Amino acid sequence: MMVAPALHTLRGLAGAWATHHRDHVASKEAVLGYLWWRGVPGTLRTRAMQFMAFYWDVLQGGGDAEAATLAELPYGLRTEALKQLHLSAFTTIPMFKHCVKDNSFWLRLLENAEVRKYLPGDVIVRRGARLTALYVLKSGEVHDINEIGSMMRIRRRPSTWGEHFWFQVLQGEVKRARVEVRAASGAEVWELSLGLLRGLLKRD
Repeated sequence: MMVAPALHTLRGLAGAWATHHRDHVASKEAVLGYLWWRGVPGTLRTRAMQFMAFYWDVLQGGGDAEAATLAELPYGLRTEALKQLHLSAFTTIPMFKHCVKDNSFWLRLLENAEVRKYLPGDVIVRRGARLTALYVLKSGEVHDINEIGSMMRIRRRPSTWGEHFWFQVLQGEVKRARVEVRAASGAEVWELSLGLLRGLLKRD
């Protein structure tokens, strides 16, 4: 059976299939992956981009079905879909949104970025640390903590940061305090050295 590639059609089919076979599938997203695998026409890249357009909407809405969804895809499509997910995460960050349009830039960035996993309470950026890298939140939640241990900000994807300051007004005096960044409930973070980032930007 050939399935029309329109996104709304795929959503409808996935939803209907998941409802009908509730005991046999992990999620609507997993069924969507299965439908693409079985019959949606188009190149691997086109199919992966369609898949990620839907999946990114799911994640932005608070869903988290990555394991269930990607497990349903054949290896080649899964790999390409992951690339598209990472590209989506980078390009929705305001700092990068209008920076570079060429996908080759983002792919090189991903190839060179190091992914680090943090447990709850782990320090990602120490207070007063010299700025040597840019951090991009891949998953989870991190908190900005001030000098007295109070949480100043909650960061969720999309978010990026380096060494940074929090400005406070205390008794009429403006105080600039360095902020420590800690993982809240666990987090995955891309770490990009400033040297790497400058080099890629110069090439583009």
